[in-house]
Order: sequence, then C-alpha cells, then structure tokens
Amino acid sequence: YNTEKDLQVCACQIAQQVGIHLSIILVDNASRRESLALVRSWLSAWRPDAVCGTEEDVETWVRQNPERAQQSGNIYLVQNSINRGYSGGNNIGIRLADTLKVEAVLIANPDMRIDNPNYIEQLFRHMFDGSFNYVAASRIIGLDGVDQNPLREASYWEELFWPRWLV
Repeated sequence: YNTEKDLQVCACQIAQQVGIHLSIILVDNASRRESLALVRSWLSAWRPDAVCGTEEDVETWVRQNPERAQQSGNIYLVQNSINRGYSGGNNIGIRLADTLKVEAVLIANPDMRIDNPNYIEQLFRHMFDGSFNYVAASRIIGLDGVDQNPLREASYWEELFWPRWLV
C-alpha cells in the first residue's frame, strides 16, 4: 500500500535468493493511482513477464498456464480495488499461493531488507526440520541495529518491580 520505493528493494532482494524454488506474489491493497502506476512501470521494466491483474485475473492465468505457473522465479502482482487491510492483503496472497500449491509462504512487508541471499532457504530448511513446525519466524533487526524481537528477557528492575507496575 503506497510503498513503491521500499517494494522495489525488498522484491529485488527476494528475487536474488538462492537454493530454493520461489515465486513472488505482490499484493497491492488499493494504493493511490500514482503509486500503483509507479509499481506497474517498475515491474514492467524489471520483469516484463510478470503476471498482473485482479485476484481473479491472476488466478485465471495460473489455471490456464499450469506448467509456467510451476516454474521458479515467477512474479505476480494482484491489484485490489479496495483496501482490505493488512490481514486481508495477506490472505489474498496466501490464496494465490494455495492455488500455486506452494509448500510455504513468507509474508514480508515492503520495508524489510533481506541482505543474506540464503535467508529464505535457511528459514525453509529450519521450518521443515521437524514434523511439528507450522510457523517460523526469524530474528528482526532494525536498520539501527536494534533487535526488534518482542520476546526478550526482562531486566532485573522489571522483575523486581513488576508487582508494583501490575497494581
């Protein structure tokens, strides 16, 4: 949603991942007309073979081109006419991924940076190491180098005074 510059960086980094069969599904959640035009222009220059259209258009293309749809490296742009919210946009991408019969889905915000070209392959491998893994998440580090993981050890003072803070 209106993140054309970040989207370009993130999508290119995902496309450079190695060691794994992947396709990229971009879901536009009713961005401004200018933003969507910039995304379409960039995408047609970067990947002229990208499949673009409404959710129905893209799913129809996948069903009509099953062999090509199963190839690695495909890019799909699903354009929504209404903003369905963060989860709604994710669900649209997941439905398309289900149509593609993928083994796993990575939900990535456009402002994510994935510098390690083996990141997705490593995450995928860890996800399927055990038979009871259904969701995997990696450590998130901000551009300032600060760990953004919400699960952290409480400090001594937090442990000492938590009953007071609770009251």
